Amino acid sequence: MIAYTAVTLSRADMIGEDEKTIMLGVTVLILERHVSGTRAQKKSAMGKMRDRRSIDQTLEDYRKHAAQCLVQFPIN
Repeated sequence: MIAYTAVTLSRADMIGEDEKTIMLGVTVLILERHVSGTRAQKKSAMGKMRDRRSIDQTLEDYRKHAAQCLVQFPIN
């Protein structure tokens, strides 16, 4: 979900290319370290997650939850 949100925010000019790259890197690390399954299974799961909501729904969800996520999961 982080990867899809990163691409969506980037397309909406809400984050820059550097932030998008970082978010995509975090996604890769999470998938490699904390998600079981083959690469094909992980890719399939990512596609299913991507297709669950529209771009507008993703942006709305981001706006609604971003501040709380930074408190709950600090990145600095």
